[in-house]
Amino acid sequence: MISNKYLVIMLPHIPRMSARVAGAAVTMVWVVSLLVSIPAAMSTKVVPYANNGNTFCGQIWPIQEEARYKAYYLSMLVLEFLIPVIIMTFCYVFIVRKIWKRQVPGFRTDEQNQSIMRSKRRSVRLLVVVLVLFVLCWGPYHGYSVARDYFPYSLSKNKLNLPIFYVVEALAMGNSMINTVVYIAMNDSIKKYIKKIPRSCKAAWVARQNRKVAPTNVRRRGDAEMNARKNPLLISTIFRPVRVDAFVQESRSTHV
Repeated sequence: MISNKYLVIMLPHIPRMSARVAGAAVTMVWVVSLLVSIPAAMSTKVVPYANNGNTFCGQIWPIQEEARYKAYYLSMLVLEFLIPVIIMTFCYVFIVRKIWKRQVPGFRTDEQNQSIMRSKRRSVRLLVVVLVLFVLCWGPYHGYSVARDYFPYSLSKNKLNLPIFYVVEALAMGNSMINTVVYIAMNDSIKKYIKKIPRSCKAAWVARQNRKVAPTNVRRRGDAEMNARKNPLLISTIFRPVRVDAFVQESRSTHV
């Protein structure tokens, strides 16, 4: 997403990514993610506690593979945190410069200039918030991993070791959800669209109810008309006040 945004803003004249290229990129991301997670999946085991009958599910690496274990998580720190932060910072700096220096051609009023400036500030604020949230969400998780791998005794003596891990892991995994909330909260167009959803749903529900009721009303009106034809005196009370003899004459001409 970051690279696509960078290309759209910095190089708007190049062709957009086609559906085939986008599908290939998504597939490659999934394949790489699966390959990277294989070592962690293979080391995950369920171990029962002997004293209380409970079980523990987590990664258990053999002692002889300690160096490989540390190298694996150090590479995860570089690939999942440091490199993305560097790429995001690089792209966002150039995007902010491009947005801030962009000039709209033609004559503009003071109100239009203020509107353009507010739009620029909103865009820059969104980029900065997304970058800061990524660091705040994933930084504690990788910091905990480094402390666990290279300073294990400091964590093992802490009674809050396990709760801390659950908190930092939930924070890291919730980064995508937090980004979605931020995009909605800071985008006026999306907020306007969301506000229209209840009214659109209500209108659709009313239209559906009307479609369900309409055939029934037609049948009832048809039944009433048949009864009125059999008994012309009822016509003035069922539909509208008309002359009975005129209705009878019209009915006879229709049958003829």
